[in-house]
Amino acid sequence: MGDSHSALFAHAGWRPGQVKATFGTGSSIMSLGDAASWTGGGLCLTVAWEDEHGPAHALEGNIRSTGATLTWLANLLDTTPAAIRRAGLPAPAKACTWSPRSAASPRPGGTTRPSA
Repeated sequence: MGDSHSALFAHAGWRPGQVKATFGTGSSIMSLGDAASWTGGGLCLTVAWEDEHGPAHALEGNIRSTGATLTWLANLLDTTPAAIRRAGLPAPAKACTWSPRSAASPRPGGTTRPSA
């Protein structure tokens, strides 16, 4: 089980309509889906986990250079990645969890709630 799969499970991804989004060096968006309905239209089909009911399939979209792209944008705008992050944070949302990751680190960081 990869870190994205673990995060989907840890954030109650088994509930209908739940979507897990991870931002770091790359980005991953994952949600449970029916393997039989997968069309291959740009999303990957993966096994999220397996339990006593069998495999739980998920659909996943990935962006490989998110962290580097944020640094590039900050350089272009003559600012810092932290300033761009602060500008992009919405007002506090009840259903949003921010899991910070360093662009230089492949390991997930702690989980905190965003602040405006």
